Amino acid sequence: MIDLNLKNQIGCAATKASVSQWAVYTALGVLVAAVFTQAAQAAHCHCRSTLKEHRTVNPNDFQELTNVDGLAQDQITIPGWNKNQQIDWIRSAAGAKGSCWSECRKAFGVDNNGNVSSEAAGSKARLHELAITKGQPPNWCGGWLSARLEYAAGTNKYRDATNEYIGFGSRRCGDITCECPMPGSWFDGANCFVAKPPEGTEPFVYEGNLYYTSPHLCPLPGSRFDGANCFVATPPAGTEPFVYDGNLYYTPVDGTQCPLPGSWFDGANCFVATHPAGTRPFVYDGNLYYTPAGGCTLPGSWFDGANCFVARPPAGTNPFVYDGNLYYTPVCR
Repeated sequence: MIDLNLKNQIGCAATKASVSQWAVYTALGVLVAAVFTQAAQAAHCHCRSTLKEHRTVNPNDFQELTNVDGLAQDQITIPGWNKNQQIDWIRSAAGAKGSCWSECRKAFGVDNNGNVSSEAAGSKARLHELAITKGQPPNWCGGWLSARLEYAAGTNKYRDATNEYIGFGSRRCGDITCECPMPGSWFDGANCFVAKPPEGTEPFVYEGNLYYTSPHLCPLPGSRFDGANCFVATPPAGTEPFVYDGNLYYTPVDGTQCPLPGSWFDGANCFVATHPAGTRPFVYDGNLYYTPAGGCTLPGSWFDGANCFVARPPAGTNPFVYDGNLYYTPVCR
């Protein structure tokens, strides 16, 4: 005999299994229906390219950019592409022809024998211009750029369209016109030459300005630059400073005494110092002086109280020193 309790248990189990299967199928049906009912919400296909790196054949000829990764980004929309974004997510993942993934690869020449669409060519050109204006060092040229290519239909998440980066050449330096707008400077083929400082001085950049160190203006020990000339000493009260035979003197105290430190009695007056070569000794307002030695001899430069100021390069350029000369980066288009 069949155990009625066992029969009931088997029947209940089968019923539960049927209900579970029905629930799964129903859920899948609802999901599929939801996807296909989105046809009215068809979306466009977007291709996004983001700069990745810059490379040159010979780094000695062209300097490579050091901050390219993520520096600039551009996006295009595939003309005439208007499909369901949920379905495209599946088709693109499967690598189907006509999917957004496929169309972006085709536009950028990945799957089109290197033929690039006009929209993609414009995107590359815009990335190149952004790299020129944002890159470090500025106004570079030559070599080639690479970019990450991604795709997305509608509001779908951007995903990689290639396993490798897309590449495109950079302009040759000869294709770029560079100018040196600061008067007196000139383009040497790479940068703007400003000046070669005088022998024995050191060129440097400070707060965006071009300078060189001033020669020792007052080389006589104990003398100092007062902003115009070299001060030597103030003779003792009651004496008279004077210049004789190119030397600095003052009259003695009590006939033979020379109380000013460093001075001495020469048998007639108190000798103080012999002025340095190339300078001129003189007396002013009761003090002993001589004119500065050297100074800022480079035409157009001037002494700022500490060093020789040459120039402030134009806004947007970078001043620098190379091989002992003063330069700034050019303005290139």
